Amino acid sequence: MAEFKLEISIVGAMVNSESCKIIGLQKISKKDIFEHEISRIIFQSIYEMFIAQEEIDAFSLKDKLVKKKQFEAIGSDFYKEVVSQKLSTPNFEQRVRKLQDDFLYRSQVETAKDILSKATEKSAPPYELMLEAIRSLESSLRFETEDTSKAIGKLLKEMMYSIESPSAATVGLSTGYSAVDNYFTYLEGDLIVIGARSSMGKTAFLLQLLRKLSLERNIPTAVFSMEMDAMRYTKRIACGHLKINSYALKHNLLNDSDKNKIYNFCNSFATAPLFIDDDPYYDANSMLARIIVLAITKKIRVFAIDYIGLVRLVYQNRQ
Repeated sequence: MAEFKLEISIVGAMVNSESCKIIGLQKISKKDIFEHEISRIIFQSIYEMFIAQEEIDAFSLKDKLVKKKQFEAIGSDFYKEVVSQKLSTPNFEQRVRKLQDDFLYRSQVETAKDILSKATEKSAPPYELMLEAIRSLESSLRFETEDTSKAIGKLLKEMMYSIESPSAATVGLSTGYSAVDNYFTYLEGDLIVIGARSSMGKTAFLLQLLRKLSLERNIPTAVFSMEMDAMRYTKRIACGHLKINSYALKHNLLNDSDKNKIYNFCNSFATAPLFIDDDPYYDANSMLARIIVLAITKKIRVFAIDYIGLVRLVYQNRQ
């Protein structure tokens, strides 16, 4: 009952206050955020009137509801109670935040019940269920309409700053190799595929990029090694960084000088933000789920797959 009164106070305030109406339409992007059907009906009509640039008040809203044959479901007496609601702007914003929190709680409960039911019935692979849960929870967070418009004046200032400031000249992530940066711009969200024939040095090239990004530039990075275990990967990174013969390390033929380099390397980069996953059995769905988890839990900014041709594709016929 308390939640219903909260919802009614919000839609009522949107009818009576211009500022509440604007804030409400910006913070509440869909009617499903409301739990009760009456609140959804009224909000949807307010939204439609706003889009149509119609005057919104108690009388015009009633006419809208009557034309849509929804007024009887609300009732005359209850409608009078709704349109009598008035809130200050700070109080309205506080109630909208409470409405959003209640919606998130409901979404989490519904998602948990759905995933629990499917997991109990084993109706889908576990990684698909994980992806479904993540996507469902992520979509529930999009209850606010963000202002994505950008003033040209601000954009021009940023452009001038990038021209005048050497430190701002590089767009995206720098690999640490100027020759590579001239060919590639590592922007967040980009997929870059490096292709060559076998034994041409693709993995060696990737190892150098990983070393530069994570060990030297401290950028959280993860690599999926589909054909080499994590320890071999680590040894190759160490050898490339220290210029040590990998054969000597592999067969324990290092001299004292090289051993000291290894010890110092281990101490210096023990906390480097590089994560190596050497599970060779990933399919496309399970790898995507793992990438999402790592991005959230480890704040990974760069992902590498060595190599993508070994990722299994799972084809399923579904209606």
